[in-house]
Amino acid sequence: MKKNKRTTNLELVRQAAQDVGDKHSPRYYVEYIAHKYGRRVNNSDVTKSIGKWENRSNGADDRIKEAARILMKSTNYDYGLASSILKRVSM
Repeated sequence: MKKNKRTTNLELVRQAAQDVGDKHSPRYYVEYIAHKYGRRVNNSDVTKSIGKWENRSNGADDRIKEAARILMKSTNYDYGLASSILKRVSM
């Protein structure tokens, strides 16, 4: 007999972020999930799943996208070269 797969807390947080956006505080998601799904999640579940609030709320994603655009333009849109540069930077 196959067991039913239970949705994890991290999956619920990601679903909530898709439903209401990712610009809310962790407490908002904890309360939203408790109300909508009847499950109790922790602030740490929110942080693990969708990242720190300060990174989500201050537009860090937009800055990263802009930096990626600049990198791609600098490498004449050579994905292999851009990827190679990123691998060397991460070390």
